[in-house]
Amino acid sequence: MPGHHRLDVTAPAAARVRAIDNRRLATVARLAGAPAAKGAGVDLAVKVGDAVDVGQPLFTIVAETPGELRYAEAYARRNSDIIELEQ
Repeated sequence: MPGHHRLDVTAPAAARVRAIDNRRLATVARLAGAPAAKGAGVDLAVKVGDAVDVGQPLFTIVAETPGELRYAEAYARRNSDIIELEQ
């Protein structure tokens, strides 16, 4: 069963996905509790080359506790170029 705490990380502008930093995305998943918490992790919503609109989810952080969600969110916000966009 997926975690009950979820947060969408969204596109700040209309753009195209240029690159995805898998290593930092994996760090977000670990901070959310994966792999120990089986319902925790990251649901990737885009792939390289996709066009995105402002506010469109790029990925969703899923955690089993609010604290893990906050840790993962803080890291994702500090590393806002995990998914690199080009306009």
